[in-house]
Amino acid sequence: VGDRLQFKLLGRNTEWDTSLTDILITDKVPKQFVVDTATIKLVDSTGKEQALSPHVYDPVSGDLTVNVPGSMGFNESIYVTFEADIDPSAAGLTITNSMDIYTIKASKHDSSDVQVIVENIAFTMQKRVRNVTNGETDYGVETAAKPGDTVSYQVAIINMSKSREVPSGTVVEDLLDPVLTHTGNV
Repeated sequence: VGDRLQFKLLGRNTEWDTSLTDILITDKVPKQFVVDTATIKLVDSTGKEQALSPHVYDPVSGDLTVNVPGSMGFNESIYVTFEADIDPSAAGLTITNSMDIYTIKASKHDSSDVQVIVENIAFTMQKRVRNVTNGETDYGVETAAKPGDTVSYQVAIINMSKSREVPSGTVVEDLLDPVLTHTGNV
């Protein structure tokens, strides 16, 4: 969750002595992948890369549609690349992304799928409180306090993953309610 993926939608001409034209590449991008339209690129059969208009992607429907100019000779390939961020709604799911490629020859329709297994969120944050004035020594999820009492908060990042570390440089920010006054160490 929150990771960035790069997709490569590849087409290759395997028809001997045939040049393919009117090439169309489509991808119904799942809603759990948030496409960065600034990263959509086409690499043609000569290897030339060009940035594509953001309009080739419809964020409402998830349709990515690229009409490829020119032709693709035998054993040549073309591809579209783009990057997408994994939305938090994908946590714990296996998401399938499917692409199709069409040419002027009706017999030349191919498709391909890729599955992305998304881990559950690996980190959680927990905030606990204790009333120092009342002599509480253990932090809990709530405490009783009255004006003038001193309360102490404990904020912790809990790593739920065995395979990932809390990223270096992680910053925890906790805004105090305006009725509280900061009096101690952080």
